[in-house]
Amino acid sequence: MLSLLSVVLFTVAVIAYVGRASMPARERLPVTSWSSQDLWRNARRGIDVCAARTPLQRVLDQPTDKTPPKGQ
Repeated sequence: MLSLLSVVLFTVAVIAYVGRASMPARERLPVTSWSSQDLWRNARRGIDVCAARTPLQRVLDQPTDKTPPKGQ
């Protein structure tokens, strides 16, 4: 159980670091002054940054029906 908690906390910390790194330097808080709300806010921002870099648009552009093209 302790190892699972360690993995979860490490994952949240890495995602929060990604969120913190995506902000301009003048808006960043020092890590030592973070509250739990800042941690979750940065983690949320990190998830948004990682999700924005996913090539989802290519998946959505593919046609879903299997009808042959016209003229065949």
